[in-house]
Amino acid sequence: MDLEELVCAVWDLGDSPFTPPSNLPPFLDHTKLLGPIHSRSNRWDLKLSLTSSIVAKSLTLALAATHEFITAQLGPSPELVELSSLISVPGAGRQPLHSDTAYSPSPTIITCFVLLQDVNCAMGPTTFIERTHNDEKIHRSLGKELGSNDHLLDRDSSNSNSNSNSNSNDNNNDNDNNNAIVIVEGVGNDGDCFLMDSRTLHAGGRNDEEAGSRRVLFYFSFRRSASASGGGVGKAGDIGDYGSTYSLLEEFRGSYFLSAEGELLKN
Repeated sequence: MDLEELVCAVWDLGDSPFTPPSNLPPFLDHTKLLGPIHSRSNRWDLKLSLTSSIVAKSLTLALAATHEFITAQLGPSPELVELSSLISVPGAGRQPLHSDTAYSPSPTIITCFVLLQDVNCAMGPTTFIERTHNDEKIHRSLGKELGSNDHLLDRDSSNSNSNSNSNSNDNNNDNDNNNAIVIVEGVGNDGDCFLMDSRTLHAGGRNDEEAGSRRVLFYFSFRRSASASGGGVGKAGDIGDYGSTYSLLEEFRGSYFLSAEGELLKN
């Protein structure tokens, strides 16, 4: 069973309450494995367990390619705060545009999304708006009602790219010199990944009822450690006040940190 097959073991359960299938792997506890998510119809956030060798191996492989960027942004020993998957099927609507955390002067959380199959536009890929992670002005102008910021996704007044980097270094913020909104669609091939600063505005797309198909993302997030931020983020395991849903099984909170070499170390 590969990671996509594992994730899809609960795909046909529908909304809660759940009746787990008889072949559900024993390390998946269906009573606690679903995380909160925008636009829940035909869309699920399924938390994953490090006790699964498939999940652990997938995370190790992804960290080999991404750990240098993550630690460069967050400093030493960032904490694992999310380990989950996102699933959408045909009929899922577009999510409202949102950021996972509120604006802050520096990065607090970096998320890595890994495609578990080839993804095209009909499958409702995640849409990112470049350079919004460090744009305080745009964050202050955001409406509080869900959907009130979706005008920023209007392609008639913005530029659209695929497979572009949805982050820029905070020392190279050129928002004042370039007011064009640049949209990045999370399309790509099986195994491709997108690294996102949690302050970035983004939204899961509409999975077309006729042309779409099941889309599965493996994702994980690391948070800047309290020591790296001068104590401002909170001690290990704290939920904090940055707005993230922290989609991580309870037993792993505050326990795992990323080394400079890319290894996941248990506290």
